[in-house]
Amino acid sequence: MLAFSTAVYADEYTRYRDDVFNYSMCVPAAWKKSYSDIGYKHIVSLAHSGGVEIMAAVSRFDDEEKEKWDTWKSWYVSGIGSSLMNIIETKEIAAGGDATIRILVFEFTTRGRKILQRTMLSKFRDNLLVIECRAPVNKFAAHTELFNTVMSSVDFSGRMKGNGIEVPDKVAPDDGKQGEAERLKQSREEEAERLKQSREEEAERLKQSRKEEAERLKQSRKEEAADTAGGEKNESKEIIETELRKIEELERKGIIEKIDEGKTKELEKKGIIERIDEGETKESGSTP
Repeated sequence: MLAFSTAVYADEYTRYRDDVFNYSMCVPAAWKKSYSDIGYKHIVSLAHSGGVEIMAAVSRFDDEEKEKWDTWKSWYVSGIGSSLMNIIETKEIAAGGDATIRILVFEFTTRGRKILQRTMLSKFRDNLLVIECRAPVNKFAAHTELFNTVMSSVDFSGRMKGNGIEVPDKVAPDDGKQGEAERLKQSREEEAERLKQSREEEAERLKQSRKEEAERLKQSRKEEAADTAGGEKNESKEIIETELRKIEELERKGIIEKIDEGKTKELEKKGIIERIDEGETKESGSTP
């Protein structure tokens, strides 16, 4: 007999019985239930609102399960991670017949929420039963009596009558490997599809980004060319206007004299200046 205070009411609980592993336990009648049979292990999961959960998993006590019993902390830490803390552990306790149990209580954080969990590891005959009762830290106390009832109701002798759990999401029995392979295949296909979609979206974003960048570069070059042309034109105009102003200033000061076409010819006749035609200019090249 387990040392838990209980308050079992027939209308609140129903007894679940596993005929393969030959044990039974009381579970909340109104909670959402799911059942999985993967051949070497049977799993019953019960869920209530607010993240309150109960899980019972039973399997043969082979070498792998024996390692879980002997090194339970490493087993849980590998699944939960470094967030596991505040561990309370009992020694092995006789629970009647050939059953032996160990109670563990610990706290861990998942998705930013602190969870308190009580786990009962039970060895009976050649089986290992693991019952996990967990809830957010601020809701655990309100469900303590219910968790006590579930854990203390376990019948390891297999003599108490009960019912199997019939739920829509019940998994058909297989050898374990086939079901696991199918789930792994489906998971990989879903991941491949998500990756494909992500790559396509990224390629489309990159294409659009390059298109927009090319358009911006094209526009920038147009504006730069327009600015350069306008600048050169304005600069030439300013130089010419400056030179004209200088010439006009020199003319006003009498330093230079403006020579019209008639006077130019007169000076040519007198030999004062000499006209250089275009042919001579070309022959002389760049010589002054």
